Amino acid sequence: MYQIAFETGLFATLVPWLILNHRGLSILIHPNTRSPRRDHISDGLWLGQRRALLPKRLPEDSPKADDAGAPNTEPAGTALI
Repeated sequence: MYQIAFETGLFATLVPWLILNHRGLSILIHPNTRSPRRDHISDGLWLGQRRALLPKRLPEDSPKADDAGAPNTEPAGTALI
């Protein structure tokens, strides 16, 4: 499992790229609001096969949306395959 966070302005570029290039991987794209359970269960968009989620482990409400921090556009230690 891997998570990336991206700014709303990248949605129109990144999501179509993921649709065309996910190569069978399952990807859940969801908003990051004050309702984590709804974000994952009701408002998420799946690419590829849906995976099982455990909604009872997700809080219904959060005092604030998670701060994912600034996107890392220059990762260190990139491996070439």
